Amino acid sequence: IRMHTLLCHIRFCTVYFFFSKVKAHLLIEYYNRFSSMKLTPLMVADAPTFINPVGERTISLRSLTLSDLDIGISQLLDTDIFECIDLTDNDLIIVPDFPASHRLKTLLLARNRIRVLSHNFASELYNLETVSLINNFIRSPKELTGITTIKNLKELYLSGNPITNLKHYRLWVIWKFPTLKILDFEKVKKDEKEKATKLFGTHEKPTEIAVKISKSTVDLGLGSEIKDTKEKLDSDTIHIQSTVQRL
Repeated sequence: IRMHTLLCHIRFCTVYFFFSKVKAHLLIEYYNRFSSMKLTPLMVADAPTFINPVGERTISLRSLTLSDLDIGISQLLDTDIFECIDLTDNDLIIVPDFPASHRLKTLLLARNRIRVLSHNFASELYNLETVSLINNFIRSPKELTGITTIKNLKELYLSGNPITNLKHYRLWVIWKFPTLKILDFEKVKKDEKEKATKLFGTHEKPTEIAVKISKSTVDLGLGSEIKDTKEKLDSDTIHIQSTVQRL
């Protein structure tokens, strides 16, 4: 009954939005009422745990339609016993700041709706080495700023994000994150690092093309309001645009 009611509301709001040109926040209001899901301590307690193929103690929080990590992530990292957290296939839009952890090595965030990573999301994840953001909505280098707080990043997966369509995408990522060993399932080669340095200069004195790419954005086709690269990436704007696209 609840699913039927949800579908009816979504259909009504979608039709109303497109034919009466009502602001998108009305659509979001109905959508969030039925679909918002926070990570709770109970979910953490009931989540399956196991040792993954590379020997990491893992907690699986996959496919829970989570849109907010809320207090659940604090409780999860308070214990600091997991080396891998799997949040694949949820509805996250913004990756928040994570509490401190000395054990977490792998963070799996594929198949969400992520548009932005908090600037300090990993500043206290002291041993984080691998981040998977496959099939999300990241479209600009500035939305990856939070990853620069990972001091020993070895593996990064961005396949399926609009940002991969940027010119010189791979070389720019290799230049931006010099500790990378693997990018999008391909080993980072020595000659790629050399090309990246030649093309983009140093982080202290970046070339003009490095600055240009850092400010560029890939259009998601949602209208002129998101084409401005100086767009303010506030949570309300991101939530509205991502939910409209999803619907």
